Amino acid sequence: MTAIATALDVTEETVLLAAGASLGLKTGTRSRLVMLIPDRAAELSDQCVAAVVNLVRALCAIQDAV
Repeated sequence: MTAIATALDVTEETVLLAAGASLGLKTGTRSRLVMLIPDRAAELSDQCVAAVVNLVRALCAIQDAV
């Protein structure tokens, strides 16, 4: 599991949840986007985090308008 997570640049939790979901197990309510965020994102500056959040909010607003 660690090798898969490393190769995909995601957390081991993400790999585990994806495996469970692929088996039809209920794995929780975390969004697909949240599951794709790599661990190293924790190292982003506050300014970068704010930029990503603003981008996601803008994309959601566009989606809601469609």
